[in-house]
Amino acid sequence: MNFLRQVNVYSLMVLCFLLAISYSISLFLKNKRIESNIELVKKSFDIFNAPYLEEAVAKYHDVSYKQYSDGKVLNYDDLLSHVKYLKSVLASKVEIIYDDIVADQNTVCTVHRAKASKKDGTKVEIKVIAFHKIMNNKIVSTDELTHVLTGDEQDKKLGSAH
Repeated sequence: MNFLRQVNVYSLMVLCFLLAISYSISLFLKNKRIESNIELVKKSFDIFNAPYLEEAVAKYHDVSYKQYSDGKVLNYDDLLSHVKYLKSVLASKVEIIYDDIVADQNTVCTVHRAKASKKDGTKVEIKVIAFHKIMNNKIVSTDELTHVLTGDEQDKKLGSAH
């Protein structure tokens, strides 16, 4: 009888050990996915400085992409037009400064500032609070609010202009 108790105790210990390993692996994979999603969102801002816009947008955004920006809705094609418009107005590369990033498995929230010089010589800096939804390693939607920190009245439309 004692032998059976010992076997049951050892079996229980092995089971607990295996469960702990399984949980640790699950947490590790979850954290890797979150890190990967954060990196995807950060790299997605390369589209503003990419020489081949269509390739850059396709690399980071799903074709079903929707962007909700300051009450306006942009689809995938509108995003392309939006970036083309910004490139036509801006003289310098867009610099993104991250103030905060929070993420879970499928969402990355950024509080960031976009800084650039316009072709007329003025500077613009816009604060953005954005929630990015990710599926299958692509951004499927962005819901954002923007606030002009430096710039003029027309710059309020830069977040969704296309």
